[in-house]
Amino acid sequence: MSEIRLDKENFGITKNAVFSLAIIAIIAIVLRLIYFPTEVPFRLDVVDYFGYAIKMNQVGHFPTNWPLANNGWSSFISFFYMFIPNNFFDAVHLQRLLSVSISIITIIPVYFLSRKFFNEKISLIGAAIFVFEPRIVLNSLQGDTMPLYILLIAVLFCLFLTKNNKIMYSSFVLLALASTVRYEALVLFLPMTIMFFIKRKNVNKKIFY
Repeated sequence: MSEIRLDKENFGITKNAVFSLAIIAIIAIVLRLIYFPTEVPFRLDVVDYFGYAIKMNQVGHFPTNWPLANNGWSSFISFFYMFIPNNFFDAVHLQRLLSVSISIITIIPVYFLSRKFFNEKISLIGAAIFVFEPRIVLNSLQGDTMPLYILLIAVLFCLFLTKNNKIMYSSFVLLALASTVRYEALVLFLPMTIMFFIKRKNVNKKIFY
């Protein structure tokens, strides 16, 4: 039985990297708080996710007769609505804060993913470019599905690119979760499956048996 090892060789994490990522995260938080929309309600499709989450929190289950294609994000934030007063703007701010927090946390898997191809310095630069990218910042302030979707996809690739079978299997679980947030994630299933068999050198065995 293979042993799951999360060591420095696989993930490339050092004290210097932890400190640098912490500084990047703090600056990213300050930047987002400066532009945080405190008096502006949601727009476009975000209203549907917000309303679905509120309804789900009220009834305690998935709302019936509500055709929402991707309810993963709404299901996630509905859990946190249980801990705040029944106030419209409190719920709006909470959804945005969750979106901002997830967007910033994503620098961790982005760094790990970069370390599989680049050295520490370039990987830190990559994480910084990601978290300060204007569209990423703007999207995180809208409370939309994208921050959670990007986080799941980033972690998915980190796990998929490991050499350990057990860890690689879990990447397909994350793919399923990502597809509930945005169904576009399903397009990754076929290439991931093909790459999985190629990496395991079992292509012929799987096809003919």
